[in-house]
Amino acid sequence: MRSGRYGKIRLKKGVRERSMPPSFVNSNTDPEMLIGYMDWVGVDKAVLLQAPCYGDHNEYIAEVLEKYPDKFIAGFAVIDPREDIEKIIPELIEIGVDVLNPVQPEAVDPVKLKKTYGNDLSFWGTMGGQTTIPFGTPEQVKQEVRERIETVGRGEVC
Repeated sequence: MRSGRYGKIRLKKGVRERSMPPSFVNSNTDPEMLIGYMDWVGVDKAVLLQAPCYGDHNEYIAEVLEKYPDKFIAGFAVIDPREDIEKIIPELIEIGVDVLNPVQPEAVDPVKLKKTYGNDLSFWGTMGGQTTIPFGTPEQVKQEVRERIETVGRGEVC
């Protein structure tokens, strides 16, 4: 999903759907405008976040981080969990992403990610969002939480 202009998002090639009102011209704000607001209210540095409802802004965040590294840090990279995220993780680290979301064990092994990239990234999630969370018993959820704390919750935190 990519954001478009006038409140539309592109779900896949050629398919557009309204997500916001037509007056919502563009979901990317110029970084210079953000810096202007930051200066106005006395903020020296800000975290860039993105919400899935606005589309994938990883490229925009990368450009802003490269242009203004002293003003912004990347908080999240929101990735379609059906994608093979391991292919793009080195690129995300290179542009300064600190937190990867989502990390779903149904799609990727969180322990492997922690071993491979744990010094450079923090991982949001790692719980079975399609299995344990919606369908597990309270005891199964507790057990998965304990397992994640032991396997991916230890060590340095970004």
